[in-house]
Amino acid sequence: MVQNQNQLRGLILFSFLAIVLYSCNCHHEGNGYVYDDRTRTPIENARIEIMAAVPGKDTLFPAVYTDSRGFFQYKHNSCNDMVTIYKKNYIGHSLKDMQGDTIYLEYLEGN
Repeated sequence: MVQNQNQLRGLILFSFLAIVLYSCNCHHEGNGYVYDDRTRTPIENARIEIMAAVPGKDTLFPAVYTDSRGFFQYKHNSCNDMVTIYKKNYIGHSLKDMQGDTIYLEYLEGN
């Protein structure tokens, strides 16, 4: 009987912790600048994607794009924090959450 009560307490504690951890809301914010690696000029309209921790979704929406200064800023509530930067004719760049970082994208030769 005592063993059954201990098992029940353990199961209840495990269930409680699992619910608390599962319902955790992760909030991430990031910002930075994107530049051409050769010219050191800002890249406008580079797409910033945050990988989703949601089954069936690849990225979080809406997408974020750099402005005329190459600046971007995002906020999301996903527990995954992988950021990928894309721009046509450039090699994409992935990294963890960003705070004030400057990224230099490499131009694809022959484009």
